[in-house]
Amino acid sequence: MKIIRFNQGLEIARSLLAESELVRTKGAENFVLLRDLYGRLRLLCPPLTSQECEVMKNAWIEALGSSTDVDRPILIDSDFFNSTEVRANPLLQYLMLDDGPREISFVDRGVIGADWLQGAFPELASTEGNQHPKRIVFFGLKGGVGRTTALCLTARHFAKQGLKVLVLDMDLESPGLSSLLLPLTERPPLGIIDWFMEDGLGQASLDLLDKMVSFSPLASNWPGIIRVAPAFGREETGYIPKLSRVYADLARQGESKQQSFPERFFRMLRHLEEAEKPDVVLLDSRAGMHDIAATLLVRLPDALRLLFASHSPQTWEGYRCMFEHWRSFPRHLATFRDGLQLVDAMMPETGRQEHRETFSAAAYSLFNETLYEDIPPGSESGDIFNFQEADSDAPHSAPSIMWDRKFMEFDPNEANSSFHDEDLIRLCYSDFLSCIEERLQIEPRSEL
Repeated sequence: MKIIRFNQGLEIARSLLAESELVRTKGAENFVLLRDLYGRLRLLCPPLTSQECEVMKNAWIEALGSSTDVDRPILIDSDFFNSTEVRANPLLQYLMLDDGPREISFVDRGVIGADWLQGAFPELASTEGNQHPKRIVFFGLKGGVGRTTALCLTARHFAKQGLKVLVLDMDLESPGLSSLLLPLTERPPLGIIDWFMEDGLGQASLDLLDKMVSFSPLASNWPGIIRVAPAFGREETGYIPKLSRVYADLARQGESKQQSFPERFFRMLRHLEEAEKPDVVLLDSRAGMHDIAATLLVRLPDALRLLFASHSPQTWEGYRCMFEHWRSFPRHLATFRDGLQLVDAMMPETGRQEHRETFSAAAYSLFNETLYEDIPPGSESGDIFNFQEADSDAPHSAPSIMWDRKFMEFDPNEANSSFHDEDLIRLCYSDFLSCIEERLQIEPRSEL
């Protein structure tokens, strides 16, 4: 049998389907490409004659070899107890067959990672007469790039301008934001993780929400306020056992329909926004490519998605991997790409001009070779997602955060902390904070 590696299989299948006269005759919309947990590819077909089925089967095995199930490479609806669950799968994606409009349905049965292929969650989008607060997601592929520090200083910035800021610590596997904005004595009795646990039992009430949000005393002398929903509360006794259950798809007690982690999270966020009525919501995302990051970065609608980056090969390769994944399944890309904003998170103390030039070139190359769309000759750009390299409003045009050793041991609760050094914050973060204000069109209400 011909050995076909995982990296090759999907492109081979796509090419085979694009060139298939049978697929063209029957209609690509009537086929579903399936990839199982082992990475093997099979094809769910509309009704075929025995001859058509044999032709497709032989072509499939010949092309895909070890990347298919040679015993049953071709499936029909009667092979399933209920084929509608496959054809109407909520995780259904669409694979472009060629440069034209043709596409084929694709179900990728991975253990995790499905949310990276989903679009923004419509129920949290703004509608006429129902505007949600401004939302900002803080994301980084790796830790150590100052993401959480930047979030704290963003909350400080807007609270000093008279805004009500709601902060959610969604880095559940590495919580730390809460301790920066809330001393332990000020922490609420419960946290976000308790909401997920109690929700499964049908006990996630409005009273519970009130017990998982507290005022940050750091904003007590400012015209605005900071409200924090920590990952866990001061009464926490079993965080790890709870964490092991957070990501499960669950049906709430008394209900039969299961809800995914994103659906449960979005319900919590909607309730929090309705109860707290903040002007701005800041969400600290888990680093890396876990599904919890996809929930915030990809599926949260109408959000500014800050992509923290250091100028290193690991950073550029990681983001390229993510962007190429999105480009391969572009149907939902338009629902979140406008909110993307790269951040130059660690501009060095010396050689800043050279750093800015090399970072900017790498950033433009990343976007231009992956997410930016080609503009056909002689046509207007219109709704085409494309920006010039020097366009300061482009998502690749990254605001810089100046690295300073005083932020290395960042503790806002210390009296002499850099959190209280207005001049230093203005020097290091003014470019970053101005970018946020411009992207979200946030107007201050007052300022000390």
